[in-house]
Amino acid sequence: MVELLDLSFQNLTEIPNGPNCLPNSLKTLYIDRNQITEIPNGQICGLPNSLTYLNISYNQITEIPNGQQGGLPNSLTYLNISNNPISYINPDLLENHPLKDKLKKIKLVEIVKFIKAAKK
Repeated sequence: MVELLDLSFQNLTEIPNGPNCLPNSLKTLYIDRNQITEIPNGQICGLPNSLTYLNISYNQITEIPNGQQGGLPNSLTYLNISNNPISYINPDLLENHPLKDKLKKIKLVEIVKFIKAAKK
């Protein structure tokens, strides 16, 4: 039973997606320090419902879409998307995201200023 998978430093250009590409028992996924450029709009498919920890920091992600239409599993309690060259964040990401109250920690660091600016 695989509960932790570390895909850091693998030069990946996208988040693995599709049915059965990640173990259903997976709780922790490190996919940081790659070359991922985007989070598909609401479709981080293939992430198992058991996932509680997702680290996609230190990639090349330039925008964060809303993600209300599927995407992140309901079990997720930690999300690290820091240290990406984010130039756009959907202003409704935290306001209307279905996981807003379930996430214990979301590490945004640089992009918090975009959320505040978008609300003005």
